[in-house]
Amino acid sequence: MNAAAMGSRGITLSRFKLWIAYGIISLAGREAQRKFNARSWRRYHTEEDEQHATASLRHLTKPADDEIILDGLMELTSNLLARPRVWRAVEALAEELVAPRKLGGREVDRIIRASRRNSHRV
Repeated sequence: MNAAAMGSRGITLSRFKLWIAYGIISLAGREAQRKFNARSWRRYHTEEDEQHATASLRHLTKPADDEIILDGLMELTSNLLARPRVWRAVEALAEELVAPRKLGGREVDRIIRASRRNSHRV
């Protein structure tokens, strides 16, 4: 969809980016699990995540395009997780998520920023 078509539907670029980001976030757990331990991943573990990912772009697409959209989002997500700096942030956050406590947005942000600072030292 080009910018003119987005604008005619009342879709701003920032809203479009937000929908794409939500789709990627919805699939990140699946892709991280497959990358970390592919043998333990099961499709039924992530069906709801896939539904969230395609729903995030429903404003832009038709249900008939779900498979194409999902494939594109999975490729984007996989490419992001293949970046060493991003993967280190995922690992740092995963280590903290195993602890029996809740993490707020500020704490998650702190963990990711710390992983990025530490990645410059390695």
